[in-house]
This record gives sequence, C-alpha cells and structure tokens, in this order.
Amino acid sequence: MQFLNEETIFIIDFLQLFLKNNLNSEIINDLKKIPLDDVCDDDIKEILLYIGQNSAEVVEEELNFDYVKLFTHPKDFNTFPIASYHLSENKTVVSKITEEIKFEYIEDNFILSDNFKYGEDHLVAILEYIKNSKDKEKLNIFLEKYFYPWITKFSKAMYENADTIVYKKIAKLTEKLADDIRLVSYT
Repeated sequence: MQFLNEETIFIIDFLQLFLKNNLNSEIINDLKKIPLDDVCDDDIKEILLYIGQNSAEVVEEELNFDYVKLFTHPKDFNTFPIASYHLSENKTVVSKITEEIKFEYIEDNFILSDNFKYGEDHLVAILEYIKNSKDKEKLNIFLEKYFYPWITKFSKAMYENADTIVYKKIAKLTEKLADDIRLVSYT
C-alpha cells in the first residue's frame, strides 16, 4: 500500500532529478514545459520560474557548476548526499552503514534498478526507497536510523554553499520533504 500522496511523490521525483544528474538542455527544456498551475509547492514554482526565464544553455551551465561544486567536492561543504558519509564516525563513503541500508532494502523486498549508478546509501536511492515503501513500521525505523539523523544538516549545508537559487530551493525542499515524510509516516 502506497501511503505518500501524489504531491510528495512529485517532490521526491523532482529532487531526485537535481540530486543525481548534471542537468542537460533536454531535461531543462522538459522542465520548462511543466505548467506552473500544476505545481503546488512554492519552491518548485520558483525553480521552474528561474528555469523558464533563462536560456537552457545558461541554466545548464549555472546548475552544473553548482552541482559539481556541491556534490563532487562535498568534503569542503559537508554536502555529500551519502548517508554513510554523514553517519559514520570517520565520514567514510562506503561503510558498515552502506551494508546495513542494503540489508534493510533486501528485508523490505526493495530492489534498485540495474542501471542505478549510485550506492544504496545515496540520497537518491533512499528517496526511491521511501517513495516505494509499503510498510510504515519498517519505514519509520529506517528513517529514524538512516535518514533523519543527517538530512537537516545536509540540507542546511547545501543551502549555505549553493551559488544558485535553484540549489538553495532544492535544499529547502529536501528539508521540507523530510518534515512532510515524518508527518505522513507517523499518521
């Protein structure tokens, strides 16, 4: 049974797009086609307004620069979107935590697609698990152990270090999503 509403699932999909990719002009042009009237969240509207008001080339260059800064040199900014990095004592990217998360997925019959190119503890994978989880009790335990302890700190670091309004809004949206999931998962 899916217990997240359509808006929350849309927000997860939207976040995943910005957290896993250097955006190319094709993706940017697809984002330009989303009608603002169809979007309930103000942060997403602001992101789409920014994208719509600028050429795909400018948006691509600015966002990819910010993406590289935030997610490929994250030790400088504490913005690595990897749970094990934030949860392990020595900030290790692959650790016992990675294996624990992988085991949690197996226990819940959750399988990442074969073409998924990130680790099981990458935020994109965790969001996919949250989106597809069918067991609230297991999900709550998972969230308390592997998501909530680091996501706010990560979001704040992303906000403080982002150069573009888009990644500042992505940071706010990530934190807001964590709050929304907490509310839904405990009702």
